[in-house]
Amino acid sequence: MFLTGIIFFSSGCSNGDDDASATGGTSGSGGSTSSSGGSTAGSGGSTAGSGGSAQGGAGGSAQGGTGGSVPGGSAGTGSSPLFTEAPDCPSNIQKLEGNFDGATVASDKSVGSTVFDETVYYTVQRGRSEVRLEWGTSPVQNAVQPLTAGGYLLSVWDTASPDTLYCVTAGEIGFLETDSLHEYFKYSVTSVRAGEVGTTANSQPAKCDGEELTVDLHGCVQRD
Repeated sequence: MFLTGIIFFSSGCSNGDDDASATGGTSGSGGSTSSSGGSTAGSGGSTAGSGGSAQGGAGGSAQGGTGGSVPGGSAGTGSSPLFTEAPDCPSNIQKLEGNFDGATVASDKSVGSTVFDETVYYTVQRGRSEVRLEWGTSPVQNAVQPLTAGGYLLSVWDTASPDTLYCVTAGEIGFLETDSLHEYFKYSVTSVRAGEVGTTANSQPAKCDGEELTVDLHGCVQRD
C-alpha cells in the first residue's frame, strides 16, 4: 500500500533550508494509507469490411517538468525486466548500479531524509537532492511506467566531480508490492542530459541544456 499526500520520511535529520525546501512536505513519520491506483492507456482499433483486419494499439505519453520531455507508454506488469535487472534493496536502503559514460556506478547507502508524493520522489540534502525522480500517474503495485522530465541525478559515484547534475531524459519506474506503510520501487535510467549545478531547493526540478548521454543505470529504494 502507499501513503497518500506528501510523506516526509526521515531516518536522519536534514539541515537548514532543506526541510523548508520540500514543498508541501509533512514533518515526521506516519501518515494515512490509501489504495494504489494508476492509469493505463487503452487499446482500440477498427474492423474493416467482410473478413477485414482489426487494428489497434496501446499507447500514451507522459511529459512534464523543465529540461525536456520523456516519451511515454502504457504501464507494464510485474513481469517487466526492470524488476529482475535492477538491484534488490533491504529496508531503508537505496542503491544505484550500472554504467555511466564508461564509468562503473556502484552506490549503496541508507535512505536518509526523503520526500515521496504520488508522482515524485527525492532525497533531501543541503542544496540539491542526490536523486529526484518523477513519473506520470499514481503508483500501481507490480506495474512499470515511464519516468518523466523533471528528475535528475547527482554524480555521487564520481569522486572527482560528485556534484555534477544530469537531468533524466529516459527511463522507467516500477513499484513492488510491500507491507503496509512501506514504499519499495525500482527504476532504470537510460538517457540523461548535463545540467546546472547549484544550491536550488531540493523540491525544484533542474534545468539541463548540455550534452545528452546514453547510460545504463538501475536503482532501487525501500523506505519504511
